[in-house]
Amino acid sequence: MVVLMEAARASPLLLSIVDAEEEAQNTGGRKLFKLVNSNQLVLPYHNGPLLTGSSSLNVYVIWYGDFSRAQKSTIVDFLASFQQTSEEVVEHPSVSSWWKMTASYKDTKNAVPFSSISLAGQKTDAYSLGKKLKKLDIEALLLEALAPGSMPIPFPADSKAIYFVLTAHDVFVQDFCMNSCASHFFTSPTPAVENLMLPYAWVGNSGEQCPGLCAWPFALPHFGPLGAKPLIPPNGDVGIDGMVINMASMLAGAATNPFNNGYYQGDASAPLEAATACMGIYGQGAYPGFPGELHVQPISGASYNTDGINDRKFLLPALWNPTSLACTPPSWTPRSFSYTSDLASVTRVVSSSFFPPHHQQQMLSALLVHMPPWQQIFQGIRTLFSSLISKSPQTTCKNMNALLVAHTSLSLNLPP
Repeated sequence: MVVLMEAARASPLLLSIVDAEEEAQNTGGRKLFKLVNSNQLVLPYHNGPLLTGSSSLNVYVIWYGDFSRAQKSTIVDFLASFQQTSEEVVEHPSVSSWWKMTASYKDTKNAVPFSSISLAGQKTDAYSLGKKLKKLDIEALLLEALAPGSMPIPFPADSKAIYFVLTAHDVFVQDFCMNSCASHFFTSPTPAVENLMLPYAWVGNSGEQCPGLCAWPFALPHFGPLGAKPLIPPNGDVGIDGMVINMASMLAGAATNPFNNGYYQGDASAPLEAATACMGIYGQGAYPGFPGELHVQPISGASYNTDGINDRKFLLPALWNPTSLACTPPSWTPRSFSYTSDLASVTRVVSSSFFPPHHQQQMLSALLVHMPPWQQIFQGIRTLFSSLISKSPQTTCKNMNALLVAHTSLSLNLPP
């Protein structure tokens, strides 16, 4: 059984065009563009099992093809971010708080999906089946990874897991870029998988093949509006940042509909699931062709809606909420100011910098006096520090001054 994520991060716009073409006959041939249908969205529960448990949901990854160290690092950090606690995140939401939205899905025993996700194993495959794969090849790669003698060590047949086959930019997968950006499946219960039905998923790197379809809004579809500009990906790689979006969609879909009898709407072979029912929605106020209100890094200009470990930023999709019956994007709710803990955090970051002590004191004073925007300033400071490997302190002083002026109308008059 196959669960497809229908092609296009920009698919709401595509759907509005299709709707418009259907109405053209009644409007003198003109193509009208409609907003998202306002009818309430419902994903019925079909009484099947979810991926539930009290510990973490294990993820095993097969890297099929050529992935750079930086590309792997982005995805590994994304998966590790599910383990991050709220105290470790400067601002919300985080990857882990995004995942907590799946707790509103319950099975017949009132159990909810695993509260966290953990990377349990990785393997690299150097094009063992070539660069053109059929859907059946995805399961063949999984079975090979599970087989005794698989190098370096075989994956276990883990009933509390999702297995991912991630294909590189130069790998062509059946239906990729045509009607699918990612898919999740499950194995038949055979001796090769210890008679278990194991959920697994495939996600492709669309950076060179179809970024406008599978990495939107970091690339534009060919049919997009004139003058539109793609957003800057938070990790600097359109294909990989698009894969993060699609991996998140598959994780949510597999956890809440692992065997095609959980939560979904439509045909079981191509259902709308927790994330795919909300395609194209990443922030409040989203509509076809507009992903919603997002946060923008002050230096790089990259757009994101969640924080991760190692100062990573990610763009994750909205999830359908069974309680509100609506697509819910990550909600950015600033923390209330805690004088003791937050002042300690600000002091630690600023005092660990290369700024002279009197400049450190000036910055701390500005942050405390101008309390309302202090969080944006603090985040800006962290972003600046993380990008200083090849920049001079003088350049950073200028950038810091500009950041403070933008947020507080205050200049520290740092030296040029």
